[in-house]
Order: sequence, then structure tokens, then C-alpha cells
Amino acid sequence: MRAGRKGAMGPIGLGFRALKGGGVVVGVVVDKGEPRVVMSTFLPTAAVGDRLAFEPYRVAYEMKRGLDGEASTEAAAAVAEGHKRQGELAAKGLGDIVRRLRDEGCELVIAALLVKSRRLDHRRSGVQSFLARACADR
Repeated sequence: MRAGRKGAMGPIGLGFRALKGGGVVVGVVVDKGEPRVVMSTFLPTAAVGDRLAFEPYRVAYEMKRGLDGEASTEAAAAVAEGHKRQGELAAKGLGDIVRRLRDEGCELVIAALLVKSRRLDHRRSGVQSFLARACADR
């Protein structure tokens, strides 16, 4: 985690940009009426070597299809397991970030998920879900 100069005390907002395998988290404070980035870090959603968490849909696509040509039950279960692993790792990492910021005197007041499109799909909803869980104890 890279942090800006000391004295980043008080209210802080977090911005998230989802990427394959995780996302970038940026912490911004208002300093003399101007926004100032005080923290920037990568939040992983897949452990090194965990292909199922890194690309669950690709793994499922490569699995044998069902008799009807549709995705098999195993493929659906693989995607669900991949999403579960992503959520658990992201929630832990985000919780660590929030705790560190609190220890440095920051108070989380807002968080935003930055997306390219206006369409909110289920993957982004998952990000919102772990964001809510990790920040719930603030």
C-alpha cells in the first residue's frame, strides 16, 4: 500500500476500479479544499496460482458440457466456488485496508465503485457485497 504524506487524518473516501484478478483501491481526502490521493494499492481477488478464483468463467467454459449442451452442474458449481473465493479474499484485503486507515486516523465516510459502463452486472454486485461486509464494522 502506498500512502501519501503524513497528516491524512479525518474523513477519507475510497475509490475502487475492478480489474481481472482484483482491483485498484485509492484513498482520497480533502486537503485545503482540494482532493488529495493518500493511498493507492492493489486488492487481489485471487491468490497466486488459484485459476478458479482468477477466471472462473474461463475454467467453467473449458469443462465438459451437460447432455443438453448447456453448462454442466459441475461448471455452475465451479463458478460459484470461484466467486466465493474471490469474495473471501477481497473482503479480507479490504478489511485490512480499512483497519490500517483507521489506525492512521482516517475515518471512512464514502466508497465508490468505478465502472466503465452503466450496466451493473452480477460480478460488480459481488464487489458491492464484499465492500459492504468489509466496511460494516466501521
